[in-house]
Amino acid sequence: MRRFRTIAAILAFAPAAALAWGACGRETGEEVQPAPEAETPLPDRPEVEGYNPESLAWFREGRPVVFEAREWRPVGQPLPATADSFQRVGEFEGMALYAAREDSPPYDALFFPLGNDLWQPLEAAETVISDRSP
Repeated sequence: MRRFRTIAAILAFAPAAALAWGACGRETGEEVQPAPEAETPLPDRPEVEGYNPESLAWFREGRPVVFEAREWRPVGQPLPATADSFQRVGEFEGMALYAAREDSPPYDALFFPLGNDLWQPLEAAETVISDRSP
């Protein structure tokens, strides 16, 4: 029974002891500052505006994207990827167009952002648009 009372007494005085111990070495009235948290810097991620496809006239009307004398059409399902995987290469009717960061002209595929790190791929049509086309 004596052992139980000793443990109970220690537990009862532990908060007061911790408070007194924490105050050692400080002036009276000095506020306790919390230890600074180590901040892990986040890598710079490019800001990218996502587009709702139904808000894009070309998409609603079934028209292709025209970029670098080629017609591009949406293909497949949206792909999950971060914005730093892409480079902005142009725009079509106010919508930004992107290519894979390692790709160079002529691009294999284009993408437009849907938001939340989802990207809609665009595939080039076989035909090339001539400047002399009517």
